[in-house]
Amino acid sequence: MNLLQSIAQELQHIIDAIYAITDIDVTIVDDHLNRIVATQNINKVFRKKAPENSAFHKSLLTGNQYLILDTKKDPLCIDCYNRESCEELAELCIPIHFNEKIIGVLGMCAFNGKAKDNIINNRDSYIKFETQLSNIISAMIGKKTYGELLEYRSTELITLINALNEGIIILDDKMQIMTRNKFVNEKFGLAYDGTYEIKNIISEKDLKSLAEKDFCGEAGPIRINNNDYIVTSNAIRVGAKKQGIILVFSDFNKMKASALKSGINRHMV
Repeated sequence: MNLLQSIAQELQHIIDAIYAITDIDVTIVDDHLNRIVATQNINKVFRKKAPENSAFHKSLLTGNQYLILDTKKDPLCIDCYNRESCEELAELCIPIHFNEKIIGVLGMCAFNGKAKDNIINNRDSYIKFETQLSNIISAMIGKKTYGELLEYRSTELITLINALNEGIIILDDKMQIMTRNKFVNEKFGLAYDGTYEIKNIISEKDLKSLAEKDFCGEAGPIRINNNDYIVTSNAIRVGAKKQGIILVFSDFNKMKASALKSGINRHMV
């Protein structure tokens, strides 16, 4: 069993958390392109191995990160064995290092326009995630006890959400705030060590709107601290049971500016 396979359960936790927060599908392959873990959409469309001459393959060989915004036209994808049937609109490949060796690649894959825009708008945050990810995985590989692994599960999630340029609030099954990231504290004017309830941040009307969608959808724009946000909610499930909720706050004005810029670029083309 290789190193990544030995912590597959923990890696699945990481990528499920990334997907729930970003709406971007994620997979991790080992140094032989074997797919160790993947989110559900990737499992539907891909085989057990990443294709040869793909961005994954080249990231393994070079140790470089690759951001691809058009898989049909990017020169990096021209000789990929899966090019003709590829359904990805955008992709970010991040090599995973351990003991100065490349042991695998994490791929963030966009299958729809929303996920592609998320990769584009947060590209700097995701690119910076390489070092953090390698450190997290190295620590997980080095840990032997379940308790220590649980500690790192929490640590990696905090590391991830603080790297994003969006607000993240994680609620437990009783709607109590478990975690919030730096963006929320800074943009919403909350004290880092303060204790808050979600109703202090979102109005009862907007919470009801999200609840009517079983916390799997969007609400907004919602005005918080003199700015407007679109709130996307995703349930955290263990099996069939909902154990919590992730709320993602996206700056509404930046979303409009990004949509306008994208429309102008398409018109020019």
